[in-house]
Amino acid sequence: MAWHLSSFISAYGAVLVGGMIALECTCIPVPGETALLTAAVYAGRTHDLNIWSVFVAGVVGAISGNLVAFWIGRKYGYRLLWRYGRYLRLTRTRLKIGQYLFFAHGGKFIVFARFVPMLRSFAAVLAGANRMPASHFFVPNLVGAVAWVGLECGCAYYLGEELKRFAVWVAIVLGCCILLAVVASAILLRRYERRIALVAERSLPEDLRETGVELS
Repeated sequence: MAWHLSSFISAYGAVLVGGMIALECTCIPVPGETALLTAAVYAGRTHDLNIWSVFVAGVVGAISGNLVAFWIGRKYGYRLLWRYGRYLRLTRTRLKIGQYLFFAHGGKFIVFARFVPMLRSFAAVLAGANRMPASHFFVPNLVGAVAWVGLECGCAYYLGEELKRFAVWVAIVLGCCILLAVVASAILLRRYERRIALVAERSLPEDLRETGVELS
């Protein structure tokens, strides 16, 4: 995979990287992160590709992909959750809790999700589906894109192939932490669901308290 990507990157440059990241961020299963790392390693090893062009293309792709995904989630996601959520045990109360959590803490989630494979692809759709205000989304989207692309580019550019030695262990540890966080969150939500629901109802703006699916 990496060898084929190197061939494409040498031919099409940073534009290919930005495009693949944008597609990955709109829930299309393409190896955007692998392309970013491969391009950064290629830039560090051959210097035929400018690392700053990779960085800029990656940031632009990440931001634009998330914006498209956010719009899709906001346009269609909430309607789907409202109509079919009962099959996933998503009651009106739980939908309100989801909206409240994204309203109050969605920015932190958007930044954190950038560093988590799979979650990175769906974070913006979830934010839109839970009616996270656009004004709360734009800055974390920018910050998360710059931080994620900058960290991955820097590590791959300076460490090169050495990055592979500990990347697997980092992924395993991160995956375990995420699993524990999900389980703990589910337990807390189940235990304090009624209390959180009351807070959500009081804290949400009027337009998010409505029970219909019409979005502004």
